[in-house]
Amino acid sequence: ARLSATDDADATRTPLAFGLVQKFWDFTIASNGVPSVPTDFTTTIKSVDSAAQTFSRERLSDGRIDSFENNRPREGLRHRPAGTSATTSGASVSYSELVSMSLPDTGLTVYGLTATPTFLGVSLTRP
Repeated sequence: ARLSATDDADATRTPLAFGLVQKFWDFTIASNGVPSVPTDFTTTIKSVDSAAQTFSRERLSDGRIDSFENNRPREGLRHRPAGTSATTSGASVSYSELVSMSLPDTGLTVYGLTATPTFLGVSLTRP
């Protein structure tokens, strides 16, 4: 598997396969230029709607589920609307809207959050 929410080598994004497990390192760079500590994540694709070009994934560390739209806001990108999800502890967690783009055949994805504070994120496939 490639990475995070973007795994295709072509310009048009297609839904990921149901049950696909993705492992990646992720870090962010805040608007003041300060980077976060890299964190390793594992997600599993929980649902796929090929007609709507959407998929959802569950994060192993806390059970958070988020959903993505392929080829939005333009072809080749993926959009995650802001939302809220229950976690495995029974708590609720909110997540911000983001747009992501993978760099083909590199295992590298960059993403930006549209909420305040804004920041840039980078994910890299891990073994």
